[in-house]
Amino acid sequence: MKLHDILRLIFALIFFLGAIANTIMGLFSPSMYETFADASILPFYRSLWETLVYPWIHLFLIPVVIVELAMAWLLVQSGTYVKVGLGLAPAFTLFLVPFWWQGGAIANLILAIPLLWLPRYDYPHSIPEMLRGKRSGPETQSTAKA
Repeated sequence: MKLHDILRLIFALIFFLGAIANTIMGLFSPSMYETFADASILPFYRSLWETLVYPWIHLFLIPVVIVELAMAWLLVQSGTYVKVGLGLAPAFTLFLVPFWWQGGAIANLILAIPLLWLPRYDYPHSIPEMLRGKRSGPETQSTAKA
């Protein structure tokens, strides 16, 4: 597996685990989200969070979890599906930056860098295909000769 395939697998796992974490926190400890935007650099974001998002956190978490699961699924696929996932993923991480300035912003900015780099590659094989060793075409032939 090449570096760009390893990175997309890692990001797929990050988004999958994020969906699980948001589901668990939303179900069992929604108060953890109350101060999420307290350190936002944009007052508009903080106000939006306090007046609209947090009071309805259960409803807002549903699309977040769906998007995280969709990105994870797209990233382990092949071809255009991966490209769509790689379009959504940096947009998602960068969208969170103004809300979560107290530390999560830096993490999301760092995550966005490789996500913006990965679309330059083609992804003819899904992660499951690569893990099973079912690759076809020139790469398999050159690997077989080595």
